[in-house]
Amino acid sequence: MNENEDKELKMGELFKTQHTIDEMLDRMGVKIVLDTDHLSEDDVLEAEKSGSSVVLKKKRSEKVE
Repeated sequence: MNENEDKELKMGELFKTQHTIDEMLDRMGVKIVLDTDHLSEDDVLEAEKSGSSVVLKKKRSEKVE
């Protein structure tokens, strides 16, 4: 087996997992929240205190007519 075939085999092994991305993130302790309106106030405060929360706010463009 040459070096290129060996690399292809290793890369192919990466795609044989049966776990979804959600399951992998859950095992790592990662929680992704796209809409914080559905979180309790305690959950939001805890995430902010621990530095686990990154909030991206989209500016709404106002149409002027």
